Amino acid sequence: MTPSALILGGASCVWDDVRELEKLIGHEWPGMVIAANDIGAHWPRRLDHWCSLHPINLADWREERARRGRPGRYRTWSNEHPQLVGEG
Repeated sequence: MTPSALILGGASCVWDDVRELEKLIGHEWPGMVIAANDIGAHWPRRLDHWCSLHPINLADWREERARRGRPGRYRTWSNEHPQLVGEG
């Protein structure tokens, strides 16, 4: 099987899109999950990578994710402010 990733964005239909994908494959998404921006704070399952062009917001989003009891152990990525990028 070719490696695949589910990439989550902030569209209002993101939850419908995930439901449709999982209905199509017949189970929860088993592969890598990558979030862009604040959707990472809301995604209830394992998160592998979290990307943003707004890294200044990552600290607040990380706190919100933790406050919601979401799983940790993800990597964060951005094009600037390397001191704000790392492991969550």
